[in-house]
Amino acid sequence: ALALYEQLGDAETVGRICWELCDQLNWAGRWPESLETAHRGLAAVGEGASRYRCRLLALAGCIEGLLGRYAPAERLTAEALQMSEELGDERLQGEALMYRTLVDLCFVQVRESAAGGARAADLLRSAGSLWDLCATLHFSGSADLWLGHLSDADAIGRELEPLAARLGHLGALVFARRYLAYINLMRTGDIDAFHQFAEADLELCRTAPMPWISDSYLYLGLANFWRGRWEEALEHFKDAVDLETPGFLAGSEWSRLLLARAYAGATSEANAMLR
Repeated sequence: ALALYEQLGDAETVGRICWELCDQLNWAGRWPESLETAHRGLAAVGEGASRYRCRLLALAGCIEGLLGRYAPAERLTAEALQMSEELGDERLQGEALMYRTLVDLCFVQVRESAAGGARAADLLRSAGSLWDLCATLHFSGSADLWLGHLSDADAIGRELEPLAARLGHLGALVFARRYLAYINLMRTGDIDAFHQFAEADLELCRTAPMPWISDSYLYLGLANFWRGRWEEALEHFKDAVDLETPGFLAGSEWSRLLLARAYAGATSEANAMLR
C-alpha cells in the first residue's frame, strides 16, 4: 500500500503511513527499521512545515535517542518542537514534547524529562489524545522515579495503569506496572510481592510479545539475588543478557550478571567479565 501511494505521488498519505509504521516498529523495539521508515516518510512529505513532517521529525529524533545518538536526537526533536509551534497545533506540540521527553530520559537529563513530560501531558489531555497521553505518562513517571519523587511517580502510575489497560496500550501498561512495583518494593521491602510482579511481567511480555522481556528475567533474577539464591539468580540473569535489546540501556542485565557471579563466588567468570 505504501509503495502504491508513493507511485501516486500522494505525499500526505505516504507521510501518514510511514509515521504509523514507524510508531509500531518503535514500540516493537525494531529501531533501525523504524528510523529507515521515518526517513522514507520525510523524503516524501518534503521540506515544508506540515503535520506529518513534524511527527516524523519528532519520532526520528526519539529513535536516534533510543539508539544512543545524542546529536541527531537533539537536532531532530528541536526542529519538530519549533515546527509544532509554528503550526500552532497544541496536540502536535504535545506529541513533539512527548518524544523529546523520552530523548531527555535516554541521556539522563531527568529533570528536563520530568518537566517536559508534565507539559506534554497537559497538552495531550486538553486535546483528548489519550493514546499518546499513555506514552507521555510512562516517560514522565519514569523520570520522577529516577529522581526519587516517589509520590509523583506513584500518582502517575495510578492514573496510567487503568487508562493503558482500558485503551489496550500494552507498552505503557508494562512500564506503569514496573515502576509501581519498584515503588512498592522501596516502600515495603516486600520481595515476595516483587517476585509475583516479575512472574506476571514475564507472562505479559510473552503474551504481547514485548521487546523488553529481558527485563522480566532481570526482575526474577533480582528477587532471587536478594534472597541469596545465587544459582537461580544467575540463570535468570543469563537469560536476561541473552535477550537484551540493543540501545541506550544496554548493559543493565550484564552488570547484574557480573554482580551475581561475584557474590556467588564465581571468581574466574567475574574477573573475565571485568577484563
